[in-house]
Amino acid sequence: MNEPICAICNKPESWHHAFVPINRPKGCLCSVTDWRDKHNIPPVCEKYDGDGGYCKKCEHDKKCHAA
Repeated sequence: MNEPICAICNKPESWHHAFVPINRPKGCLCSVTDWRDKHNIPPVCEKYDGDGGYCKKCEHDKKCHAA
């Protein structure tokens, strides 16, 4: 079961009473643990600029750009 993960504590929604959802930008397929500030995940840029890892422009994975 894929239960929503809290942006503050990284626990499933059912584990606590003050749930704050992670709002991913369109196209973002990154792991929720990739972002330190889960409230301000940058948008995915239009063209991937990297060498197989994270994009140099927006810091998203290559797979996010294909979405």
